[in-house]
Amino acid sequence: MFRKQHPAAGARPGTLQIAADSPQTRVRALVYSTDSVVDVEIEDVAQIDQYVSPGKTLWVDVQGFSNLDLIQQIAEQFAIHPLALEAMINTPQRPKAEAHDDQILVVARLISVEGERDLVPSQLGIILGPNFLITFRDQHSKYFDPVRQRINLPTSRLRSHGPDYLAYALIDTAVDAIFPILEITGEQIEELEERVIVDPHPALIKEITKLKNQLLNLRRTIWPQREAIHHLIVEENALIGETVRTFLRDTYNHCVQTGDVVEMYREVATGLLNTYVSSVAHRSNEVMKVLTIVSTIFVPLTFVAGIYGMNFDNMPELGSRYGYPLCVGTMVFIATSLLAFFYRKGWINLSLITDRADSEEVVADDYPSTIAYEPQPTKLRRAS
Repeated sequence: MFRKQHPAAGARPGTLQIAADSPQTRVRALVYSTDSVVDVEIEDVAQIDQYVSPGKTLWVDVQGFSNLDLIQQIAEQFAIHPLALEAMINTPQRPKAEAHDDQILVVARLISVEGERDLVPSQLGIILGPNFLITFRDQHSKYFDPVRQRINLPTSRLRSHGPDYLAYALIDTAVDAIFPILEITGEQIEELEERVIVDPHPALIKEITKLKNQLLNLRRTIWPQREAIHHLIVEENALIGETVRTFLRDTYNHCVQTGDVVEMYREVATGLLNTYVSSVAHRSNEVMKVLTIVSTIFVPLTFVAGIYGMNFDNMPELGSRYGYPLCVGTMVFIATSLLAFFYRKGWINLSLITDRADSEEVVADDYPSTIAYEPQPTKLRRAS
């Protein structure tokens, strides 16, 4: 169900509304240049002023929205437009990119995996200014720790570029994080395909439906995010240099690639339901065929037993010494003849019994009731 934090109808534009269970607000400032890096926790907004200086890039990372006063103080200090602040705080928002005065607002979606292949979305808001970049995240996470590690490297390209390159690095990280998720989803689809064919059972419908919902949510993330990146590329803005636009084109291509894979997976997931129905129908046909063969064999046997079970006095065979063994032998001969006839027609396949036993063994060994998620090496590679 879609749930969005929004103010009451009729409220003034820019009104902030946060969830009751929003995490505690943490502010972290990282200022760097080609010569130095300073990474500190911020408790008072006034501390940020001492880190703002020409020739250095300031990154202010805000995680958790429980302290609205602190967030509004940061917004006032950096002159963030009220509508831009509302878009970052009132989650979730559709990924987008737009200009506000002398700043650029970017809203992106972050997808992570928790538990047994459960996809957990969160929101990233970016404010790009002349010499600073501010990020707003509604959850605490270590999503961008790799970017921080790159900044700490003296030879890193991030150290020699401005905040526009840092914004690209964050967006690129969000996009590339989808590749391993697609790898996990691909493996899940392969497992479901085999299970649907080998042992179709009603519990698979729930798994397939969950998979389709996850793919739908990925699609809702990727497509508008691709539009936002394209907007940053084509719109002329002095805050984004031509070098960064070149890198953003590469990120855009990655976004297109992930979108194509998601569409392919959605078609496969839809086909899994059709395969499930076909497998169940085929299994039912096999069962009905066996029951029909058994019934057909017993019809003549029942006919013979019915005749000699009428207990009439004047039945010649009843007084015969060999009547009983002759009757039973005749019934065995009829049953054997029918089985041989059905086998020659190809209606009885003895290998089905062996295949069924093998399939049950495969299901028991390869597909336990609870599948634990263990990260695997990524097979789906990003374009160079």
